[in-house]
Amino acid sequence: MTDARLDWALRIGALCNTARLADAQGQGAPGDPMELALLAAAEEGGQSRATLADRFPKRRDHAFDPDVKMMATVHDKGGRCADRRGRSRRRF
Repeated sequence: MTDARLDWALRIGALCNTARLADAQGQGAPGDPMELALLAAAEEGGQSRATLADRFPKRRDHAFDPDVKMMATVHDKGGRCADRRGRSRRRF
């Protein structure tokens, strides 16, 4: 995977996420283990959600939909852009 693709994947993992990592005092909101892992990976890859949120302000959330197994967020990136995470297609 190229660095650009990895950066893109880490950015989506951080922005399309509702969990919160623990702070220095160990305080943090409980979260889905997958979302916590995505945030941790993004942080280790230099893609902190705080920095990304400043660069790409969130405009809208689309909550996880169990029928399509996906969630999405819409961010301002010099124009609207939706980041989505979840199953890419359904099995029949």
